[in-house]
Amino acid sequence: MRRLSQYSFIITFVWLGFVLAISFLEAPVKFSTPTLTLPVGLDVGRHVFYALNKAELVFLVLTILFIFFGRIQFAVIIFCFLLAVILILQTFWLLPQLSARVDIYLRGDIPADSNVHIIYILMEAVKVFLIFLLGWFQIKNFTKNYFLNISRDKSFIPGNP
Repeated sequence: MRRLSQYSFIITFVWLGFVLAISFLEAPVKFSTPTLTLPVGLDVGRHVFYALNKAELVFLVLTILFIFFGRIQFAVIIFCFLLAVILILQTFWLLPQLSARVDIYLRGDIPADSNVHIIYILMEAVKVFLIFLLGWFQIKNFTKNYFLNISRDKSFIPGNP
């Protein structure tokens, strides 16, 4: 497992791809579609973001497992902690509030003004930045360990076939 944990950056960048694709591509494109009604778009969005949230929790758990099995920098632990805080806030506070607002739209009413959606978007932007930094530090850790292992391997001689 320790050897596998060196490649944790792969999971991190897949996670980053999920968030970028859903939050910053799918959602804006969906709401710019002229034939999609707002209630249907909101209902679909609610389901998509709940699914994304579950996938992100899996990515976070896998990343934390890799921390326990590998030689990880302190920065990686900090980024995982911050990402866990954001995901907990999104899971237990923001997504339920946004879902309640969708329910109001689906009933045909208009909800009171709220900045919950703006907070969610800002958290997504911060999360993207943190996931990128997490992956960056994981790659730095990987390359450091990779080249350290090569230098320890006495059978490795540059230019030797």
